[in-house]
Amino acid sequence: MSAELSDIKRWRFLQEEKKPHPRSMERMERHWNLGILDDLNRNILPTKRNARFIVFVDSAHTFKISIQRI
Repeated sequence: MSAELSDIKRWRFLQEEKKPHPRSMERMERHWNLGILDDLNRNILPTKRNARFIVFVDSAHTFKISIQRI
Protein backbone atom coordinates (compact mmCIF):
# COMPACT_ATOMS: atom_id res chain seq x y z
CA MET A 1 0.00 0.00 0.00
CA SER A 2 1.29 3.45 -0.83
CA ALA A 3 0.19 7.06 -0.35
CA GLU A 4 1.65 10.53 -0.37
CA LEU A 5 3.69 11.16 2.76
CA SER A 6 1.61 14.25 3.59
CA ASP A 7 -1.57 12.13 3.50
CA ILE A 8 -0.04 9.41 5.68
CA LYS A 9 0.98 12.03 8.22
CA ARG A 10 -2.44 13.70 8.22
CA TRP A 11 -4.22 10.34 8.63
CA ARG A 12 -1.89 9.33 11.49
CA PHE A 13 -2.45 12.62 13.29
CA LEU A 14 -6.23 12.28 12.86
CA GLN A 15 -6.02 8.75 14.23
CA GLU A 16 -4.14 10.04 17.27
CA GLU A 17 -6.75 12.75 17.92
CA LYS A 18 -9.47 10.10 18.27
CA LYS A 19 -7.71 8.32 21.15
CA PRO A 20 -9.07 8.81 24.69
CA HIS A 21 -5.72 10.33 25.75
CA PRO A 22 -4.01 11.59 22.58
CA ARG A 23 -0.43 12.82 22.48
CA SER A 24 0.07 16.58 22.36
CA MET A 25 0.86 18.05 18.94
CA GLU A 26 4.49 18.49 20.00
CA ARG A 27 4.78 14.86 21.16
CA MET A 28 3.06 13.66 18.01
CA GLU A 29 5.49 15.63 15.81
CA ARG A 30 8.39 14.04 17.69
CA HIS A 31 6.82 10.58 17.35
CA TRP A 32 6.29 11.19 13.63
CA ASN A 33 9.85 12.44 12.99
CA LEU A 34 11.75 9.97 15.18
CA GLY A 35 9.54 6.89 15.03
CA ILE A 36 7.12 6.68 12.14
CA LEU A 37 9.31 8.31 9.45
CA ASP A 38 12.27 6.16 10.44
CA ASP A 39 10.12 3.02 10.25
CA LEU A 40 8.76 4.01 6.83
CA ASN A 41 12.23 4.69 5.46
CA ARG A 42 13.90 1.56 6.90
CA ASN A 43 11.15 -1.04 6.66
CA ILE A 44 8.35 -0.03 4.31
CA LEU A 45 9.79 1.93 1.37
CA PRO A 46 12.58 -0.58 0.54
CA THR A 47 10.02 -3.38 0.10
CA LYS A 48 8.31 -1.61 -2.82
CA ARG A 49 10.90 -2.92 -5.27
CA ASN A 50 9.89 -6.50 -4.39
CA ALA A 51 6.14 -5.90 -4.65
CA ARG A 52 4.12 -7.62 -7.36
CA PHE A 53 1.52 -4.88 -7.16
CA ILE A 54 1.08 -1.62 -5.26
CA VAL A 55 -2.22 -0.19 -4.04
CA PHE A 56 -2.01 3.61 -4.03
CA VAL A 57 -4.45 5.56 -1.87
CA ASP A 58 -5.00 9.25 -2.57
CA SER A 59 -6.17 11.94 -0.14
CA ALA A 60 -9.83 11.19 -0.97
CA HIS A 61 -9.23 7.48 -0.20
CA THR A 62 -9.50 6.51 -3.87
CA PHE A 63 -7.57 3.31 -4.58
CA LYS A 64 -5.45 2.67 -7.68
CA ILE A 65 -3.62 -0.58 -8.33
CA SER A 66 -0.28 -0.70 -10.12
CA ILE A 67 0.82 -4.14 -11.28
CA GLN A 68 4.59 -4.56 -11.51
CA ARG A 69 6.17 -6.55 -14.32
CA ILE A 70 8.28 -9.49 -13.28
